[in-house]
Amino acid sequence: MKKEILLCGALMLSLASQAESFMRVELADGTFVDYKGDNIKNVTFETTDKTGSIQGKKYVDLGLSVKWAAYDVGSDNANENGSRFAWGLTTPTTETQVPWSEYKYFDEENNDAPLTKYCENERFGKVDSLNVLEAIDDAASVLWGDEWRMPTKAEVAELIRVCHAAVVRNNGVLANRFTSDEAGYENVALTFPYSSGLSNYWTSSLYETNSILAYYYQMVDFTSGSSTIESAIGPKGMGRGGTAFVRAVSTSENVKKDSTVVIHLNNGEAVEYLSDQVKNLFFYDSEASSTSQETGSLDGYGYVDLGLSVLWATHNVGASSPAGRGGLYAWGETEEEVGDTSVLYATAYSALQYKYSLDDKIDSVSKYCVVDTFGVVDNLVRLEASDDAASVNWSSKWRMPTVEELSELMENCSVLFTDDYEGTGVSGILLTSKVPGYTDRSIFLPGNGYIQYEQKPTDAEGKELADPYYWSSSLCEARCWLAWQMTFSLNRGWKEITFPRTIGASIRPVADK
Repeated sequence: MKKEILLCGALMLSLASQAESFMRVELADGTFVDYKGDNIKNVTFETTDKTGSIQGKKYVDLGLSVKWAAYDVGSDNANENGSRFAWGLTTPTTETQVPWSEYKYFDEENNDAPLTKYCENERFGKVDSLNVLEAIDDAASVLWGDEWRMPTKAEVAELIRVCHAAVVRNNGVLANRFTSDEAGYENVALTFPYSSGLSNYWTSSLYETNSILAYYYQMVDFTSGSSTIESAIGPKGMGRGGTAFVRAVSTSENVKKDSTVVIHLNNGEAVEYLSDQVKNLFFYDSEASSTSQETGSLDGYGYVDLGLSVLWATHNVGASSPAGRGGLYAWGETEEEVGDTSVLYATAYSALQYKYSLDDKIDSVSKYCVVDTFGVVDNLVRLEASDDAASVNWSSKWRMPTVEELSELMENCSVLFTDDYEGTGVSGILLTSKVPGYTDRSIFLPGNGYIQYEQKPTDAEGKELADPYYWSSSLCEARCWLAWQMTFSLNRGWKEITFPRTIGASIRPVADK
């Protein structure tokens, strides 16, 4: 069912007659996003098949063979891990290992073949040929209801195969985000947190060749090393007495669909918010400027004081105006890369050309390293001025922001998306300070995507993606060949993410006050 706000009558007249009319979407997390009134076609209230609840627990539909729970069993927060379980046991535990003496299906008096259930080889116990947990032994089914269960090995493999994954940080917690690549589900995402460095999750599948083991999958920074995502995450085998988290799945059609607020823009795009994410939605007329305003300059480069800890430049490195997209720089490099035209393969924005790559390997670096697994340890975790594109290309008074300064910007500004900044045809976001006394000040961050192996990513129609991706000067200390960025999309908002240092992205300088 669709309900629609028609922008007509007095409201439409207001939007038409006021150049600075806005619609504000206030979100439950305290942030808000503004849209120019004359960019909005209409707003509808709908339901979605992509998210909802089953037996009172939230699910996410990625277009796969099963729906995935939005959070762990034992939690109701996607940013927090839930309860730990041994495989085949349904009582939560705080231990990392359940002793075999306490394991339900282990016979201590028969050490030669101790298993009493879930066994496919008499060498390990009583053969019953059960290789997937029954509902009575499935923590998800027992604790959440019979329409939920633990995923099989094959369903985990499907998640990894069909979705593209990224390492993100949500509210300070590292997580793996899986975003669907299935048609019609492209912006649907699922996150698995790992606040302690890694989180193990059980499948319901017994290990084929050793019934003492069962399959689990591991949420960790899968971008480490040269291994594939499959080898980093799994599934792989672990002793059944070990404990891990449980993320449930369901095939039930008995769902309660989530309601959504959909903002339809005049350019044909639509932005969807879950209704429980939206605290309030209203129109207002603003006297504040909807453009970036310079409040001073340093060494010939303009800045805006947003009331934050640093001054923010009015434009990007490589640009001459706020709407200029500027250059795309690998982390720690001060010039844009140009590929080697004498070879038939891409060299720019890859380990083959990156300034600090060792032996042309993406995960081995010669500078900015704190873990010897990834290269030459020098304990540098922030770019030096000689490797800072802002300092080198502008002046010593300017530098790249730290990830903390990017977070401060994100948390203290409202966001206005535009696909045509001041008639330039440039899309991006206008950030307006929420700091008292500075609410009339803004900066514009044009979207320029990122570049890897001399190519920019594209959508299903072949159009270049142009979301804003902006480097920080901060190293990812756990995986030293990565560094922190901030990105923004209409559907997911602001996100702190780690990217390979070889990738080219935009830079917005800051200056100390």
